Amino acid sequence: MNRLFYRLALFLAPLVLMLAAVEVKLSGFSNIYSRRSAALDRVADQVQILLVGNSHAGTGIDPRHLPTAAFSLAFPGQSTIVDARLASTMFRRLPRLRLLIVGIGYGSLRYRESSIGDYGRDELFWQAFRLREDGNRFAGVLSPYRYLRFLAYRPFGPRAMLFGDSLRFASVVSQEGWQVLDSTTRANMSWRAASAIAASQEAALHREDIADTMRELRAVLSQASQQRVRVVFVTPPLSFAYRAQLIDSIWDGDRSRIQALANTCGASFRDYAADPRFGARDFFDVEHLNARGAKRFTRILSDEVVGTVLAEGVGGPSC
Repeated sequence: MNRLFYRLALFLAPLVLMLAAVEVKLSGFSNIYSRRSAALDRVADQVQILLVGNSHAGTGIDPRHLPTAAFSLAFPGQSTIVDARLASTMFRRLPRLRLLIVGIGYGSLRYRESSIGDYGRDELFWQAFRLREDGNRFAGVLSPYRYLRFLAYRPFGPRAMLFGDSLRFASVVSQEGWQVLDSTTRANMSWRAASAIAASQEAALHREDIADTMRELRAVLSQASQQRVRVVFVTPPLSFAYRAQLIDSIWDGDRSRIQALANTCGASFRDYAADPRFGARDFFDVEHLNARGAKRFTRILSDEVVGTVLAEGVGGPSC
């Protein structure tokens, strides 16, 4: 029996050492969460506008073209529940904050990140912001994703370790937290692509999540009022091919809920999803603006919404 354990130890030792080396190497690699958290620390005392939301807002609103110092914490696949909780933690972190922009899109009220089971991303987000969607810091304590970075980074991690392309995994992120999409890339605006994307997204939507999402939004709106921070809900432009795939009853109902919440809590809501000023040249794909489109949209948003809201100052009832 002792000989068996001895041989097993000899067999496992190189594997353990290899895993340890991978973990040590990956611990020094950045990702879009750690990079933005570090970037925010450097400018926290200057930021007056904070943006949260999913990838539509993250790529479609360029903080560099807003009228005052702004920073984006909008991430791909981020749920509105996480948006609200993340914003809540920022009221103390950003002493000069005046405006919170919350990106709202199709299905935002009906989506949880846990629906897609991307546990590795959840762990990277937790490491950067110490925040979880379910609010439980001990959630997933037995999950290997919490302890093994090569799982959290997925295949990108080992590849980055071997070939040194950690920046590719971290994506191109500006010092204001904007995730850049290449404006020279030809947009994939096909109906087939739009249909496939919409179908995959609708599979993750659940009506029972609406109440929880609305409760989190009311809480952050109430906190924003106490902190004298204005709130604007914004839906960035979407391509015609993508909009045509959406279920009107879902989108119309959720827009009505957001508008009613904004009216009750002294916030604003602007829906640019079908804005005719944006065409195929402004999109990276059927649902995301490219750099050109983001620049145009941010300037429109600044002129039509942000500047006015900032000039009005604090106002409206608390939720």
